[in-house]
Amino acid sequence: MPYYLTFLLIFIVNGLAAQVELPEGVSTEERVYVDEIASVQLFLNYKQTNYPFIDLYDAQSFLQVRFDDLNGGVRDYTFQIVHCNSDWSISDLDTFEYIEGFYEDDFYDFNRANGTMESYTTYSLQLPNNSTEFKVSGNYLIYVFADGDEEQAVFTKRFVVYENLVDLNTKSLRPNLNRYFNTHQQLSFDFKYDNLNFTIDPMNDFSVSILQNGRWDNSIIGLPPFSYRPDRILYNYSDKTLFEAGREFRYFDLRSLEFKGDRVAKIYPYNGFMQAELEIDYPRFKETTPIWKDFNGGYEIDTDARGFIVDDAEYVNVNFKLNMPEKIKEGTVYLFGGLTNWAVDKRYKLTFSEKTSNYEATIYLKQGIYNYQYIIVDNDGQKLQSEYVEGNFWRTENDYIILVYYQPFGKRYDRIIGAALVNSLR
Repeated sequence: MPYYLTFLLIFIVNGLAAQVELPEGVSTEERVYVDEIASVQLFLNYKQTNYPFIDLYDAQSFLQVRFDDLNGGVRDYTFQIVHCNSDWSISDLDTFEYIEGFYEDDFYDFNRANGTMESYTTYSLQLPNNSTEFKVSGNYLIYVFADGDEEQAVFTKRFVVYENLVDLNTKSLRPNLNRYFNTHQQLSFDFKYDNLNFTIDPMNDFSVSILQNGRWDNSIIGLPPFSYRPDRILYNYSDKTLFEAGREFRYFDLRSLEFKGDRVAKIYPYNGFMQAELEIDYPRFKETTPIWKDFNGGYEIDTDARGFIVDDAEYVNVNFKLNMPEKIKEGTVYLFGGLTNWAVDKRYKLTFSEKTSNYEATIYLKQGIYNYQYIIVDNDGQKLQSEYVEGNFWRTENDYIILVYYQPFGKRYDRIIGAALVNSLR
């Protein structure tokens, strides 16, 4: 082989064998880094409220990434796919070991808003695609940056690629510990492992992560087995698979700009933009809230217009009000849910009005149906809790996702060999 071809081949292989390093200040948590970026979504197939979990071998399924740039126009956006361990540290795999094709590429699909008051541009991406395919299961992060500069962070979102090698037998239970009996939900599950065609140390090779409603902020991660039998791994904990039950999420319907949707008190144009005032919210911690079908904290971009596409939806200044008897001295109130990317974000902070005794915030949101709740963060910015405003009721409807990780000694990544979705009411 000519010398220059050998050198070129070595250069290409070394280039492909890179490990991804995120820039300083960017973590594997889900976050939006730019105020002008809105409506960031990552979901399975066509349904916006689907959780971003995809079967490695399901050729018919795909993930959709979508976001809006409120500056309008066209800008270069690039994504990187990062493989992570079960604890969301970046794995030791080189990019060619987990991606077939390009782990980094540009967003080529974009559409400018048509006939809207806000001149925004929607960017979209489908994964896997002809240029980027997944080779292994595990936790994944998509990191998006602007203008070809990795230091210009735009957002990060998490997703999961799994294999169906074990069948989970799951149950959602009312807790058997008295102090949690009326306020929490408990999971019990097991799975067979004797059909796996690799060497297994039952108590040390497996762990699970459990997510409530697809959120990572309150997830249980790295839980080892409770015990095992010759053919089965058991997770029968009484105190380690507990979640606060919460309440059914608050919601509002902003699909129409002409008529008041559910829980919208007023809607009107003002200074070239649409304004919506929601009905006043009140604390629910003493109520027995009725059960209704919600999005479990998610949201869906939609309008009542015929022939609607997501690029036709308006952005609206939405005014939230939470009436409280007095200002909370021990913390700060925030909106929380899928609309905040399940993160505490200064953009969703509410301010207390002594005059009205309301916590208030105005948030710029795209037309659709939204779920949300209120949380309190203590004055040190550490503890996050919703019980003081929302309360907990054991009969609340919640989804739980269980992920089984296989991580034998010496293995270089955490493989997800099973996944299950269980609902608390079924």
